[in-house]
Amino acid sequence: MDVTPLLGVRSGVARVVEGWWRGLAAQRDLDLVGYTLSWRDRSGAGVGAEALPLPAALATRVWRACDRPRVDRRLGHPDLVHATNHVAPGARAPRLLTVMDLSFVHDPLDAPPSVRAFDSSIRAAVDRGVRLHTISHAVAAELVERYDADVTVVYPGLDGVNLPQDARSKPAPRNGPPVVVALGNTIRRKRFPLLVDAFVHMAAEQPQARLVIAGAPGSDTDALAARVAAAPREVQDRIELRGRLSDSAVVELYAEATVLAHPSGYEGFGLPLLEAMAHGVPVVAAVGGATAEIVGNAGVLVGSLGGAQLAEELAAAMTALIDDQAKQSHLVELGYQRVAEFSWDKSVAQMADLYRSVVG
Repeated sequence: MDVTPLLGVRSGVARVVEGWWRGLAAQRDLDLVGYTLSWRDRSGAGVGAEALPLPAALATRVWRACDRPRVDRRLGHPDLVHATNHVAPGARAPRLLTVMDLSFVHDPLDAPPSVRAFDSSIRAAVDRGVRLHTISHAVAAELVERYDADVTVVYPGLDGVNLPQDARSKPAPRNGPPVVVALGNTIRRKRFPLLVDAFVHMAAEQPQARLVIAGAPGSDTDALAARVAAAPREVQDRIELRGRLSDSAVVELYAEATVLAHPSGYEGFGLPLLEAMAHGVPVVAAVGGATAEIVGNAGVLVGSLGGAQLAEELAAAMTALIDDQAKQSHLVELGYQRVAEFSWDKSVAQMADLYRSVVG
């Protein structure tokens, strides 16, 4: 299994890969070997992985072109190679390629050239008979349409990093003014400037409400700051941009939240949606990619008809939910039920079955 995502700062992708790694490594009938693709980092990603002695940029270009060099010998002649990061290495063994999303297609301006090249890497893998796996039916449909591929869906589970001790425990009463929370890297498809517009729309009806946006800086950081600066002064004072947070700070932020706002235009999955539900925080989300699939009936969805009124729709939905405690309680209970459907035990068992089907 490619555990390269475990190197460096742990992203949502890394947490998913680590969940599969930990679960599959515990299976008695699987002998799991991790590998990383990094010329500089030979640390083993914290799991004792084999560091392939190849520069990632060069190897991925070569693998797209000619499916060489093969990694079988270096990895002990495995029965299966599971690539988790869009690029299938050259191998004689059957291969499984996980594609988390097609954000590089939907928002190419946010993708560096190495990421945009995933498109040709996936196409080359499909042409060579590599089996595809993804984490939502929405992405699976995209893969079938774009690459005419054989795709299997296995949902990830929720790890314990940003979760309370008991995901079904009732949240403590939230005192003070309503707090709208949004989490994610500040990139274009997350549409955080649009959320600021929505907050400005709802500000008059919710004069005490606050907006907190947290996440690592990205391509939309300047646009977000500009949109906040353009808001009326009295509204600016109620908006806080917290940047990247530690895991413990994320848990504290969920404890503050009255509503999770998720204006993203495209998601391959959307971990914050389920994390919020696990913390007893109701969700208001824009339809995009897999969002509706993951939220199910456990949140309020807006923007299904598209159009230019999304900020107003989002504002109206948040305002209505903040004013309706009975609906908040109902969505919290539905959220707990929804979270229970995404267990790591279930995900790992399905992934092990997928391994067996690929090997034959």
